[in-house]
Amino acid sequence: MSKTNKIIGLAIIGLIIISITSSSSTFTVANVMESEEEEPEFEIDTDPNEIDEDKKRESERVVTVDVKINTAEIKSILKYSDQKDDITIDISAINNLYIKGLYKSHTLFTQINLQFQITFYSIIEFEDENGNGIYEPDLDHEIQEMVLDSWENISYVNSSAHIFTIITTDDVFLVRIFAVEGYTDVNGTIIAPAEIKIDFEFHNFPFKNETSLLALQTKFQTNAAYNLKNKTRGEDEGYAENEASVELESNSAVGYFAWAENAVADGVDIEVLSSPFKDGASGKFMYLNYPHATDIIHDPKIGFVSDISALYISGFPLVMVFSVIGIASLVLLIKKRKLN
Repeated sequence: MSKTNKIIGLAIIGLIIISITSSSSTFTVANVMESEEEEPEFEIDTDPNEIDEDKKRESERVVTVDVKINTAEIKSILKYSDQKDDITIDISAINNLYIKGLYKSHTLFTQINLQFQITFYSIIEFEDENGNGIYEPDLDHEIQEMVLDSWENISYVNSSAHIFTIITTDDVFLVRIFAVEGYTDVNGTIIAPAEIKIDFEFHNFPFKNETSLLALQTKFQTNAAYNLKNKTRGEDEGYAENEASVELESNSAVGYFAWAENAVADGVDIEVLSSPFKDGASGKFMYLNYPHATDIIHDPKIGFVSDISALYISGFPLVMVFSVIGIASLVLLIKKRKLN
């Protein structure tokens, strides 16, 4: 065998060793803190029929959490893959409530780091001057603003899902977050493993006007490109319907904040409209608009998706495919040289 062929052979062997080593990694679940509180009453199905079995397995993730008094961290990694595909969700209710998402996906060929932060600043009661159902600060009359800066301690329960509950000290606004390890149906809404489900609940808002509306002031901070979508990733994959979203795209990865196009207001389905983006200091503002009601429940999501999975075939990285092809080519080359 010539020196060149020896080098090729050693390179192929090295790639195989790298591939086998990275494939042998295993992960364990470590729930750092668990509440002794009982899990609230939710209908949770961890094996929804709507999702293909192969897809369920390929998408499974290992979730670990770290919960403190007014902050929480959720870490999520792919369970059956040598691809680095890590999601970190940071939740803080120290002042304004914010959720920060970080997605990292690294292979031999690509490296992705996508980050964004969504802050929920206030609830605004307003008079809708032109009747379009959307809060427009330059046009509509603001009656009052309830700043969301005072929260009870974060409550955490771990059972069939990781459930975090955060409520304002006046009990008017509640946020509940669900993190899952596989496709899970929570109260009729399917959550993908790379998503967190969020419930917004408004209860007994102290309206000053009998015909006014509400707007939830939301701020987005990211260096990615903004896109407002009428159809979500969940709808494209067939496990969701009637959703809209803001997509934050960087390279081949997308982070998104999606929401159901309808909320339940005093037991009735009511359309939720979003305002156009408005530039602000270090970010963009958007308002989700709600009707005049005593009890309002809405269903958003936050998640990530990446096209980097195209570098993998049936769970095996392309480096393994290249290695097999390389070995076959080397064997043919050696046989050809012997025949000559």
